[in-house]
Amino acid sequence: MHVQLTTVSITKNFPKSANYLLNIAVIGLLIVFFASCSSRSKTAKTGTPDEKFQLAKSYYDKESYHKALPIFQELLGVYRESTKSEQVYYYIAYSLYGMGEFEAAGRHFYTFTETFINSSKIEECFYMYCLCQFYSTDPSYLDQGLSIRAIENFQLFLNLFPGTIYQEDVNKHIDVLRRKLKEKAYNNAMLYYKMQDYKAAIVTLTVCIETYPDIEEKEKISYYILRSAYKYASLSIESKQKERYKDALKHYKEYVSEYGTNGEHFRDADILREKIEDNLRTLEINQI
Repeated sequence: MHVQLTTVSITKNFPKSANYLLNIAVIGLLIVFFASCSSRSKTAKTGTPDEKFQLAKSYYDKESYHKALPIFQELLGVYRESTKSEQVYYYIAYSLYGMGEFEAAGRHFYTFTETFINSSKIEECFYMYCLCQFYSTDPSYLDQGLSIRAIENFQLFLNLFPGTIYQEDVNKHIDVLRRKLKEKAYNNAMLYYKMQDYKAAIVTLTVCIETYPDIEEKEKISYYILRSAYKYASLSIESKQKERYKDALKHYKEYVSEYGTNGEHFRDADILREKIEDNLRTLEINQI
């Protein structure tokens, strides 16, 4: 119905002879189209393995991975004892990758490297295994266990294939994953501060800097260590305050030593220093 309506809409302004010729051309194209579909369907069902392979490859080349995959999977059993199994398995892994099934594709790329150990595609498939892990990692606010494993595998890849053509891309991917780990560590540490668990905030923020000394928020973290130490001291029982204010003052000195008076948070840090010193003086007077 759709074809007939389209044909009418196209041809209504043509002379009769032109309409006739155009209708014949459209019908001819439809015949060729349906004949091609019928031929492909027949090949997929009853064709020889080599014919099926060529059909699957044609789908693959057109990025119709959902059509190519089941045919390649069927052929894997047929070619299992053949040298062509390597090629079929290669296309299965890439079809899954093209469909966005990164976890499944990663497993197949890894299995490829273990199964076809003499293949010229070992380096490429190990890289693709790592890349699939990269794309499977969770956002930074979720668990980053997979990001850690992906970094480890990328580093293993560089060790196994020194001078690889993928080195620049691998380094970029590792940088992205490390940024996610830093962001996760920073957010976790700041969460303790927001929850007003200042003792835990001091510990986790300090660990964050020690683990990632090049983290972009380093100065801000240093300031919040000082701020957490001040709040921890101010909320402590009086017998503990003097010692904890002195610890807070040490964090202030560490901040100034690292960032000087030009630090972004220096003014706020200096206000905290004044409060700490005032409170220490008050404690000293009360003890007299």
